[in-house]
Amino acid sequence: SDKTQFPSFFRMVPDEIFEYPGIVQLLQYFGWNWVDLIVPEGASGERFQRMLSAHFVQKDICISFTHTVPAIISFTADTQITRKIIRLVSLLFSKKVKVILVYGNVQSLESLRMILEIYEHFMQKPLEKVWITTARWDVTNIFSGRVLTGKSLNGSLSLALHTTVVPGFEDFLESLNPFQSNIFFLKEFWCSAFFCSLPAYNMNGPGGNCTGEEKLGDLPGVAFEKKMTGQSYNIYNAVYAVAHALHAAYSMRTKHYSLETENRWNRLNIQPWQVNRYSLIKMFNVFHIEPIRK
Repeated sequence: SDKTQFPSFFRMVPDEIFEYPGIVQLLQYFGWNWVDLIVPEGASGERFQRMLSAHFVQKDICISFTHTVPAIISFTADTQITRKIIRLVSLLFSKKVKVILVYGNVQSLESLRMILEIYEHFMQKPLEKVWITTARWDVTNIFSGRVLTGKSLNGSLSLALHTTVVPGFEDFLESLNPFQSNIFFLKEFWCSAFFCSLPAYNMNGPGGNCTGEEKLGDLPGVAFEKKMTGQSYNIYNAVYAVAHALHAAYSMRTKHYSLETENRWNRLNIQPWQVNRYSLIKMFNVFHIEPIRK
């Protein structure tokens, strides 16, 4: 969001600073004043810890320990990352603090998934903690495509980005079918979610062949989110904002342009920074509860 380096940048997601008061209120409501933090390695994790600590000090809330998790961007063997993950498993097991606040992105979420999976495998029980996640950490979006470890995060509390019911969205999801779509991810997800195979695409699952009669609506929420998430809703609004900005630009310019000698309209030449100008004109309508429909 550096306007000097990125003058055409337009933020669609609320700044995370607005989450800090919400986190504090949640902890105070339940009387939790002793918490652990899990943050990603690097500047973003350090910034989150620093900013949150300033709010905690004002309300007598203490951070017992801060665990940093590495980002996993591929599944090739990495001895250093493996050692860090095993160390984190030991630390989480030995800590007596019951409340853990989690902050991070999809890549660091994969690290947490591995940590919980290792713990549950060896201990044969879930890690009994109260988990609180920030809005940035979308547990429905798993980097590996696998369902997040089921038991340890059951009952987690999460701050969420604003979303609303998008007309036709659930009907669209219900209409998806791997035999009628060229989307590779849909076929892969179908085999994983319904434990079936698609031999024609060389995709094998533990069960029989997929029939196409399977329904996404029958899947549990932990496997498939049927409503539009906050992250998806922001993307949805971003597409609307750009579409309406381009439409506004076209409408305004065609009023001033004349036909060329060959009866063709002058081609629009819109610079990135100009999209923001036109998007602001339509911003109130685009972010209204019901999207604009022509």
